[in-house]
Amino acid sequence: MELGIGSYAYRWAVGTDAFSPSEPMRLNTMVEETATLGCMLLQIADSKELEAMDAGQRRRLRDHAARAGVRLQTGTSGCTPDQMVRHLEIARDLDADVVRVVLDADGVNPTQREVEATLGAVAPSYAAAGVTVAIENHFLTPSTEIDAIVRTVASPAVGVCLDTANSIMVHEWPDYTIGMLAPHAVNLHLKDYAVVPDENGVGGHVVGRRLGDGLLGISALLDALAAADARMGGRLGVIIEQWLPFGPDELATLGAERAGREANVLLARAILDAHTQTAS
Repeated sequence: MELGIGSYAYRWAVGTDAFSPSEPMRLNTMVEETATLGCMLLQIADSKELEAMDAGQRRRLRDHAARAGVRLQTGTSGCTPDQMVRHLEIARDLDADVVRVVLDADGVNPTQREVEATLGAVAPSYAAAGVTVAIENHFLTPSTEIDAIVRTVASPAVGVCLDTANSIMVHEWPDYTIGMLAPHAVNLHLKDYAVVPDENGVGGHVVGRRLGDGLLGISALLDALAAADARMGGRLGVIIEQWLPFGPDELATLGAERAGREANVLLARAILDAHTQTAS
């Protein structure tokens, strides 16, 4: 398995529609920090900066990453024919081997049959380019539907980006999601979670936790992914993400996010090393 990090671990540093930091982090800087953290892989997903780049700018980003010893993956939301064709072009320019896709997006809600038709049509081009589509289990799509899509398309160029917490939003506990989707995995979004009571005693909330501090069974997760990793020649990407709330102000929020990245990468490396020793 290869340790990487995702651009969603830089959510506040880059900015969102609801929050823009005084100095948003650019992708070149993200690449440099990825290398400093000792990660060999950066997955850039749903990036407005990347979407705005022309081919020459993307190739310069690719070269910058190569000099830093970081390989790139890309990602998008909204599984439409145009978007999947566009992101294959982006992947080629970045020398990316994976395009992660969330099936839905603003104003885009394809049916299962529409997704199967889209991915069936683009899969030969992806396969020819050596790029895999990785469907991420997200907030709206049950794992049974993703499993059915992958089986119906039946292409080695279509697999799953397995997220360890997202599917709680569609009433699935992670153990179920992992059991359903691990056989199709081509990479992993690794983040831990907890369920905490509401401070006013009204229900509860799913919140992020540092790796090992939450409810995720990480050792069992890695066991479940062993066959997928072997299928990929030991190069299944373990991509660090994190759910951190906005803090009292920008400085505190960005500091906590940076500290979380650093801690989670160290924890993930120790967990992967320990799991490898136990497995051998």
